[in-house]
Amino acid sequence: MLIRSKENTFTARFAGGDESVFLKGIALLEILEFIRPPNPDTIVLAKVKNRVCNLHESVEDNCSIEWIHLEALEAIRSYQKTLCFVFLRAVQELYPDYKIRVEQFLVNGLYWKSCGGRRIGRRMVNKIKTRMQEIIRNDESIQPVTLLRNQAMAFFDEVKQRPVLFLENQERARISLYQSGKFEDYLGYPLFHSTGYLRCFDLQYRSQGMLLIFPEFHNLDRLSALGRQETLFKVYDEYNRWKEIIGFQEVGDVNDAVGEETISDMIQLAEGIHEKKITAIADMVIRRRKRLRIVLVVGPSSSGRDVFTQRLGMHLRVNGFKPIIISVKDYFLDDEQFPEEMVDDFKSESSRIFDASHLNDDLKRLLRGEKVQLPRYDTEKEKRILSPPCRLGPQQTIFVQGSRNLFDQTVTEISRNAKLYIYIDVLTHLNITNHLRIDPDDMGVLRCLIRHHYFRNLSVEDTITHWSQVCDEKDEKIYFLLKESNIIFNSFLFYEPCVLRVMGKPILAAVKPEHPSYPEAQRLLQLLLCFSPVSSYNVPSNSILREYIGSTRFDSLHNPESVREK
Repeated sequence: MLIRSKENTFTARFAGGDESVFLKGIALLEILEFIRPPNPDTIVLAKVKNRVCNLHESVEDNCSIEWIHLEALEAIRSYQKTLCFVFLRAVQELYPDYKIRVEQFLVNGLYWKSCGGRRIGRRMVNKIKTRMQEIIRNDESIQPVTLLRNQAMAFFDEVKQRPVLFLENQERARISLYQSGKFEDYLGYPLFHSTGYLRCFDLQYRSQGMLLIFPEFHNLDRLSALGRQETLFKVYDEYNRWKEIIGFQEVGDVNDAVGEETISDMIQLAEGIHEKKITAIADMVIRRRKRLRIVLVVGPSSSGRDVFTQRLGMHLRVNGFKPIIISVKDYFLDDEQFPEEMVDDFKSESSRIFDASHLNDDLKRLLRGEKVQLPRYDTEKEKRILSPPCRLGPQQTIFVQGSRNLFDQTVTEISRNAKLYIYIDVLTHLNITNHLRIDPDDMGVLRCLIRHHYFRNLSVEDTITHWSQVCDEKDEKIYFLLKESNIIFNSFLFYEPCVLRVMGKPILAAVKPEHPSYPEAQRLLQLLLCFSPVSSYNVPSNSILREYIGSTRFDSLHNPESVREK
């Protein structure tokens, strides 16, 4: 019988201030069974010293323990990762000679294809789905396996993967794989301790590949209605063609360009892709100018819509057409007109503080040919001021850019043929491994937290804390937006994580371990550390990225060129 002593025990603190003493090396799952907190059947992860952990992990030292339930954001992310893990295990067990690769994020789903062009058929997809259901029904254990650097390198060599997170990220000393049955893999986030919690999913054959569909963000018992998403697939096909031209397939290719000092050429190519697309959109607007009255540019705050709209307007000016450009930001209610708790950047594009009636009235008057004094929101005075009067000329077009609410709140009585809908967002990204792809939403939060910190005096902690709200609104609207938009613009730039690393690393690393946003800050930091740093001096002044790092030619943002990675 083991005698408890100070040397072989530790104290765990729980919510409400309760404390218990346990033997060192005890698993979190055993602690959970002993403590029996409320609703234990929905607990799937734990935070130990504010670090998200699989419940099979053991505890050695005095710590705080916070249980994570299925409805939490961390659990939803882990649900998706765990579902991918079960999917990959089923593929390996049934088709060990097949190597598959995640190609794209969809709305609540992932698109997978085989490497090397091997055929995937409907019968194959059905067999994989059946095997996944068996693994889930059996509630099989998923165990963490911690590897040192040389062991992790050997693992990646064995699976013929380039371990970019070790080759280019020298700050990582160890890594956690996960194992279930005889299958092991790395997916970049703690997984559930067993498969039985994956109550809802679907696997469908699509375009010579497979769609792994997740449940809805706020209801894990209901399957997400992905729809056909033809528009997104067209965006991805275009993106893949450009990847082949540029030669970037994954993170390691970008880092090679940095190491070989060819990144300047790659930046010009990436920006050239945007320029070509914007030129084509401008030509479309010009061709339709006789009947086109309003162009609505809509996207989340991380999409780059401000600079995109200005660049599009510049192309029209070159062709002799001077559009009237209106930003929803100029129709924010003055700060004294809404409650103090709503005065923050995260709520600023909500319809609750967006004066839609004022905007609609101005648009109608412009379309009638009247002179209108458009407002401009003065950020220093925190109120709207009026600009000199303007009038819409013959064959002149109004550009309105702003949040997703524009689609259903702006001059609905105007004919659809007189309006052009453009949706802009970060829609693609690069692979770290065949099974691990960077989520485009992560680029969104990185863009925002850098802009908020350097230019808007908002902390990284606040940005991370409120980012889930942005994602919620995006999930609710994106189905409608993709269906209704005439044009989809992908604002992702191949090289941007390298630039964001320089500015994002110091502010993410400064988040204190005790702050609730610390786990997410660390996850984003580890993501940035996969990329080699590139100075912002290399970024053109008209780049969409300048909207977030400063010194855009379209704005008078402070220039943080003094930021250097230490």
